Amino acid sequence: MADQPQSFPALLHTVLSDAASGSAPELEAIVSFQDHGRAFRIHNQELFCDTVLPLLSLEPMEWDDFLANLARFGFHRLTNAGPDQGAFYHELFLRSQPQLVVGIVRDDELQIDELDCPGPDFSTMPAMARVVRARDPPSIRLMTAESRMIAGPVVGAPTLPFGHATLYGLLRDIIPNNPRLVEDEEEEDIMEDVVPDVDGI
Repeated sequence: MADQPQSFPALLHTVLSDAASGSAPELEAIVSFQDHGRAFRIHNQELFCDTVLPLLSLEPMEWDDFLANLARFGFHRLTNAGPDQGAFYHELFLRSQPQLVVGIVRDDELQIDELDCPGPDFSTMPAMARVVRARDPPSIRLMTAESRMIAGPVVGAPTLPFGHATLYGLLRDIIPNNPRLVEDEEEEDIMEDVVPDVDGI
């Protein structure tokens, strides 16, 4: 059975994650997540149209088509004055949380004139974990694991080509006695001891 093609939001998240992880550094000057990881900004519209849009669709896509697609998938362009003005966000489109994009559904009733709106004040929220790079030293990977615990656990994250590491995977690597070799039930007990209860955070 052939793999289902990735959705527009999933492809866009892959592009942004590739830029953030360093696997496609040329993209970071074109499009990137904001520092908090809850919105993304297009830094160079012309290069974005020439370089990124062909990656998001098999059909030719123009800038207005891209904006219309964002609107149909429930994204918004932030109009608040401040560092996020002009950035795009969706509550399920978060840095280092690619598994959430499956919840972003297309609604053809949504129109491009609904794209612009004042959004939340992301400065009052915890920053999302940054994308882990394979070459990061262990101390950076541990810091990322801690920030993931603050933001909430990653549940059922898919294996992605750009090397995302889930909270589970990060913690599994730092737990003594190599839990990859223990029985499933024993591994669950170890993870319960290490991962705090983050419900309600």
